[in-house]
Amino acid sequence: MNIVLQFIYLDILQTDKWLIPFFQKDRDDDGNLIEDEPLSEYFEQSGFQSMLMFKNLGSTLIFSLILINLYVFYMLSSGLGFIHTAFSKVAEKLESKLFWNSGTRFLIQQFQPLLVTSLINLYSLKFNTVVAFASTACSFVTIIVLTVGIIKMAETLKATPIDQIQRKSAPIVEGINTKTAIGRYWMPITLVKWAILSVTLVTLRNYPVMQLSIVSFLSFTSQILLIKGKPFSTSLENNMSLFNELMASLYLYGLFTLTDSMGRNLVKEECGVIMLMLVVYTIIANILKVLYQLSSLINFKRLFSPTNKKSTVPIKPLNNTPNNMSNTSMVTQSEIFEVGSRVEKKAVASMETRKVELAQRWADFKY
Repeated sequence: MNIVLQFIYLDILQTDKWLIPFFQKDRDDDGNLIEDEPLSEYFEQSGFQSMLMFKNLGSTLIFSLILINLYVFYMLSSGLGFIHTAFSKVAEKLESKLFWNSGTRFLIQQFQPLLVTSLINLYSLKFNTVVAFASTACSFVTIIVLTVGIIKMAETLKATPIDQIQRKSAPIVEGINTKTAIGRYWMPITLVKWAILSVTLVTLRNYPVMQLSIVSFLSFTSQILLIKGKPFSTSLENNMSLFNELMASLYLYGLFTLTDSMGRNLVKEECGVIMLMLVVYTIIANILKVLYQLSSLINFKRLFSPTNKKSTVPIKPLNNTPNNMSNTSMVTQSEIFEVGSRVEKKAVASMETRKVELAQRWADFKY
């Protein structure tokens, strides 16, 4: 599970091997190493092995710092624009790339890990070390930024005309069917769903029945919205999203059979095997969907067509009628013969003149 979540959350920098050991060297005011522990063993298995936000974020922390530095550089470039036009150009370039492109995409991609790590950190409000203080402060700031981001997305979608929404709000409507109200606000709806899910998993971790009830309600609501709203631009995406929600519901129903509220279950192993098969089946179906989309982008006819044929370019004649073409060729041949006869006559005349000159010289030499 930890490996899967690292892949989903873009933890590609392997920060657990070099960043986490660096944080573990943090000491308190007395010089003692600070011991850290996860919120629960289930969160530890999911990759959240600490109570501090900086330790749990992993690669997301590095990407966040890079993005923050780009925003700081943008503000500096905007402020120094009066000194030289180069700063203004840099600011305009960053503005077009950061706000509704890189920043929004990063917020959507990393919404859940940012919110979950912030909520976990709220259960351990410490200020005794630099890392603890920075993690606690960033957890509050992150929750505020995520909340404002959702509100800003909804306001932007509401204020933007339908014919301009694809151009002005591209990151939040890519692949979305904006012709329906549900489709137009699908991204804010999804983020609110993820927020409720994250709060439920963290705050109600000791109440599994309530967790399953809330998550089942969210999944059932998503299925209704998918059926009624058709939020995606293609039927394949709509059907696949509905399939994933149905598989998630079946998995949740399987989890209900493993809770104590369902009484004694004599076939827990069989239920676990069925749930595992559901997960594997869902993963395979999504992989096949991706492969089908990739194959549709490849032009196999062009790929396997013979490429050794030489292309020929037809040469058009000066005149298109056959009579003109024959006349043109006849004139050309007569001109060639006339020029040839002239050259031959000139050559014969020059030879006769040369003979007369040689005979005259020979006569002068004899006398």
